[in-house]
Amino acid sequence: MKITKATKKDISSMVALSAAKRADYEKTQPTFWKAHPSADINQIQWFESLLAKEDYLIAVAHKEEVVQGFIIGHIIDAPEVYEPGGKTLYIDDFCVLKKWQMAGKALLDYIIDASKGYDCCQALIVCGSHDVTKKLFIEEQGYSCISQWFHKTI
Repeated sequence: MKITKATKKDISSMVALSAAKRADYEKTQPTFWKAHPSADINQIQWFESLLAKEDYLIAVAHKEEVVQGFIIGHIIDAPEVYEPGGKTLYIDDFCVLKKWQMAGKALLDYIIDASKGYDCCQALIVCGSHDVTKKLFIEEQGYSCISQWFHKTI
């Protein structure tokens, strides 16, 4: 497994992984996770814009030239009512093809290490409530749940 900083050539594979995740998520909550008809095009443009931003860390896992997963971390300040002691690594968009213990761990280790140069003191990872495999992996890495979102179609 090779972990590298993402480049423009990785984006189509990243979007394909995201599309598969969106389709799975939409089955569990069809209103909140409903994919936009232009989701893939929009996401390509979004990911391309993130590559140029210095406060985003984006990495991909490759095995035999096939993208096995990716992770996107955003370096942010804590809300003004909190003082954790440094910046926060906010991880949203963390997908793997299937092997969380291999690709997921390698990606997470890579981005945590990269975040140390940004004065980060904590990491937050977004995970869908139904995504049991990902949730268990995150908990096995020592993370705890600090918040939940609740949804109702109105």
